[in-house]
Amino acid sequence: MTNIYDIYSLGIMVAVISFLGFCLENLWLAATKGFIDNRNMHLPFLMGYGVLVVGMYLILGTPEHMALTGQIYVSGTKAQKFLIYFLCSMVIVTVGELVLGHPLNMDGTRGPRAEKAERFAEMLREAFSLPVTLWDERRTTIEAHQILNESNYHGKKRKNTVDAVAASLILEGYLAYLRNHKE
Repeated sequence: MTNIYDIYSLGIMVAVISFLGFCLENLWLAATKGFIDNRNMHLPFLMGYGVLVVGMYLILGTPEHMALTGQIYVSGTKAQKFLIYFLCSMVIVTVGELVLGHPLNMDGTRGPRAEKAERFAEMLREAFSLPVTLWDERRTTIEAHQILNESNYHGKKRKNTVDAVAASLILEGYLAYLRNHKE
């Protein structure tokens, strides 16, 4: 996929789409809730909308010519491609919190990897203005290997699968904690 827009055009698209997102969101709030919420912003922009659309353009292309990162072409009907595009944008816009694995040492102390994860979490908090929770990831890789062994899963792509299963165990543990500790 070749990007046909230069950096200035992309910047203008971010600004225009962000302004339109601000207007649409506040019109929706006014119509459904009876108030307008500017989220304590001083400019009439919700940058997330513009960044979302331009980011999706850079990663996926356009719905008609969709290619993941310009290399893996997505096939399907035009309606299916628009549906995929819409679902991707819904997932991105509705994220309310990020959960990251916190690689503590087995004795619970913080090592270099834990400090790196903490710095990364802080960077994400600042960049996205979202709460970021670091969740203890000790033993998740071991549990992931056990799950895959019990499922008799072996193969060349096992490393990626182990990481995915471990990530799901981290999220599962955090969600179980939230369920059991409702305020």
